[in-house]
Amino acid sequence: MKRSLRKGLLLVPLDSSVTSRSGKAATVSTSQNTSRIPPLVSIVTPSLNMAEYIEETVASVLTQDYPSIEYIVMDAGSTDDTLSILKKYEGRFQYTSQPDDGTADAISKGFELSRGSILAFLNADDTYLPGAVSTAVSALSADPTVAMVYGEGDWVN
Repeated sequence: MKRSLRKGLLLVPLDSSVTSRSGKAATVSTSQNTSRIPPLVSIVTPSLNMAEYIEETVASVLTQDYPSIEYIVMDAGSTDDTLSILKKYEGRFQYTSQPDDGTADAISKGFELSRGSILAFLNADDTYLPGAVSTAVSALSADPTVAMVYGEGDWVN
């Protein structure tokens, strides 16, 4: 039986000095959000033949209590049941299935598609605990000098 790490949350706010691979400069500031609109958190999941785990991963994102999440799954052309599982949730998040050059490439491409001012990734065999995104955004919002937050990981079977 494969053991999966329930990884901690990694969220990174963008600032105006960040540029994407396409050379576009980000326009989002990391200064404290004074409006009542919560910052959009973009979460990217890279996946390849992860049918055994992907549904629990997706559910852990879709059941977060944070009100402003953009979820993107970057599938690298799975040949198992991954795509049929993703299709069950059609309309609740964005996914694409096309070959990539590995996990880092998939995450990078997902971030390029994203619109959020806070970026995170979650591997396809990992899950977020309830309230993870809200907790992380609160930590980022409490101190505008913080560039990244992450949580501890729990090993689960």
